[in-house]
Amino acid sequence: MSNPLRLPGRVPAWLAALLPLLLAAILYRDVVTFGFLSDAELLIAHNAYIKDLRYLWANLTHDYFWSQSRTGIPYWRPFTKGSWVLEYQLFGPWAGGFLLVQLARFLLGIAGVQVLARRLGARPGFAVLCGVLYALHPAAIDPTCLIMARSDVVSATAVIWTLCGYSLLLAARTRRQRAAALALHLGSLLVGLGSKEQAIAVLPVLVL
Repeated sequence: MSNPLRLPGRVPAWLAALLPLLLAAILYRDVVTFGFLSDAELLIAHNAYIKDLRYLWANLTHDYFWSQSRTGIPYWRPFTKGSWVLEYQLFGPWAGGFLLVQLARFLLGIAGVQVLARRLGARPGFAVLCGVLYALHPAAIDPTCLIMARSDVVSATAVIWTLCGYSLLLAARTRRQRAAALALHLGSLLVGLGSKEQAIAVLPVLVL
């Protein structure tokens, strides 16, 4: 009996891996029609410190609700705030541009799930299935469709690629491979930690 999770011989693994990404792109095609909802209106639409590139460094070094809250809230998410400053220079007040970036980072997470599955020994068909399940998971809907939930999308994607980088580092045989894997591992970890505090959970996973 053939394995249902083994790809047909004529289907390249890289082509099959595009299926979950295409599926997610189709399902989330209307994401650009959403606006600055909830905290995004406060943090971006009505925040002069996001709209001016001169305040990029200030956004990187202050807490999440800096300039929009009289009481300090101990959220430090420089990657999220910094990306908004840069995106405003590209898209201005068009919320759809921010959401396209958000969707792209979600798609990067779907690709990472498949890479991680393969690194853990899964067959190509099973890796594709993992990507599909991640793309269709209902928990991803709000973070992908709400700009204010950007930190959840990016931190999840970064954690996935942190684990991919660590797996590649363990398997590296040459100095160049080790350098590339270490850069992916540490870079993704820094992005995750700079996006949301929950990314710290990956550290005990790596230790175990």
